[in-house]
Amino acid sequence: MRELGLGLREIAAVLASQVDQVVALREHRRRLLAERDRLDVLARTVGRTIAELEEDKDTRDMGKISTPENLFAGFDAARYEAAASEQWPGQAEASAQYAATLTEPDQERLQREATAAMIRMAEFMRAGTPVTDAAVQAEVDAHYRGICRMWTPSAGAFKALGATYVEDAQWRGAYDRIAEGLAVYQRDAMAVYADAQLS
Repeated sequence: MRELGLGLREIAAVLASQVDQVVALREHRRRLLAERDRLDVLARTVGRTIAELEEDKDTRDMGKISTPENLFAGFDAARYEAAASEQWPGQAEASAQYAATLTEPDQERLQREATAAMIRMAEFMRAGTPVTDAAVQAEVDAHYRGICRMWTPSAGAFKALGATYVEDAQWRGAYDRIAEGLAVYQRDAMAVYADAQLS
């Protein structure tokens, strides 16, 4: 069973006759297939990213905005679950419950909407629009309302989320893949919104 990749906990349950060996192997196979599917999506996303980076290398150096359809295909949100549960247990549970109601098409639609919103913010940034501008703040308001479908952040939590977009490598990479400096611009716009609307 170990050679087949079962964890020690599953093997112990089988040895203690709490779980049938076939049942344990079926569950293990299901997890392996789900992980394979996730890795397939991630590999395709990385492949598209490589192609876009190679194609746009020269123009991005001149400040071009990248416009992918779905920046979040294969994005690993699970890595944030433990920290979120520790810092905001009630909100993390509400967020997990909301996520459980989403179908794959729902997730794809929300990812595309989030990508489009990031591109709009990048266009404001490239135009030199201040983060205090009403149009920028309207985009941030839409971002906040989207988050409120999962949990309702306070001013401090919303600012902390904006800081995560800059400080976390995966999030910063996602924002800055659209346009260099976008993570910082988004964070600053969210801080303005939090002070004006949530304090």
